[in-house]
Amino acid sequence: LTLTPTPTLTLTLTLTLTNMATNRQARALSYTVDANATAKMRATLCDPALPPHDPAGLCQGRIARHTLLQFSYFGLLEERCLSEKLFEAQFGLRFTRSKGAHAHGKGAHAVNKLAFENLTQAQQRQVRWLNRNDLWLYGEAQRIFYERLRLYGIARDATCK
Repeated sequence: LTLTPTPTLTLTLTLTLTNMATNRQARALSYTVDANATAKMRATLCDPALPPHDPAGLCQGRIARHTLLQFSYFGLLEERCLSEKLFEAQFGLRFTRSKGAHAHGKGAHAVNKLAFENLTQAQQRQVRWLNRNDLWLYGEAQRIFYERLRLYGIARDATCK
């Protein structure tokens, strides 16, 4: 699982409350097809006073964080080298480098991106509000990731060759 930070969102849809891109990570990590499992997670992790629909997504965020903690490994896109180091440490494997490996397929899947900083202030606020659970969850993922690096003795300035 790789979580991407919201400031580099690719926005191709109109920002509305019904946009399927909003809170994508939190929704994915809080989804279960088993209604009984969902009810048990809500009862265990969430405030019982929350309405079942939970329009603010408060319960969704807690369930998503709980699910994230169940992953033995995840990396961060902007920390590719450290993600590789953590993977190697956790699973006893080594990434190998070969000449030209970085050039193969480079740009093959490039898409036009709308830079977050090019949005108006009002649009930035709306993106942040619509993705508030993903922003919170991403902060949690970063804290967990850097704690795992510390536990495995991986320096934050480690380099990959």
